[in-house]
Amino acid sequence: MKKFRKLKLITIGILFVLPLLNSCKKGQDDPFLSLKSRDSRIMRKWNLKKIEGTESKITPYSTSTTTYSYDGSVLKLVKTTDGVTTTTGGTGSYDMTFDKYSKLSYNESFTSSESGSGLEVLTGDNIWNWLNSDKDKSSIFIQGGGTNLFKANIYIVDRLTSKELILKLKYDDSETEEGNTIKSSTDLTYTFEKQ
Repeated sequence: MKKFRKLKLITIGILFVLPLLNSCKKGQDDPFLSLKSRDSRIMRKWNLKKIEGTESKITPYSTSTTTYSYDGSVLKLVKTTDGVTTTTGGTGSYDMTFDKYSKLSYNESFTSSESGSGLEVLTGDNIWNWLNSDKDKSSIFIQGGGTNLFKANIYIVDRLTSKELILKLKYDDSETEEGNTIKSSTDLTYTFEKQ
């Protein structure tokens, strides 16, 4: 009888604790078990290690698609407009630091591959905040960033561990200008690692 009672108490304890342990998992790719909240996991310095994805624009007069790739040092942009392909990019780095008072500090250094371009260094402070309820924290607004590798925008927080942050910029847009429909779409993934 004592063993049955002990087993019953352990089962009730597990059923009570499991939802609490999983409550920190907000993104689909977040860790199953984390003792830290999303707030405490994001508040650190992050280095940009990878960019991948595409942007496209379709107008009545032209179609263009740009493919992004970045390996932590080299940015490569391959743009195809109406069958003509050009490649641009450069080298650089980007990091950002989140603090608990919604302050964001960022640093970007970038040298374009175009001839005559010198090193461009941008540093600054701005703000960040979660866009949805305190419970979900699946979207984030980052006000501040560079001009080449990472920019201010609204991002989906796809994965957030204590060592990795994956942000997605994904949207489709359609607008009409002077009777012409212009469609654009963006699907970019930014992978950061803890510094």
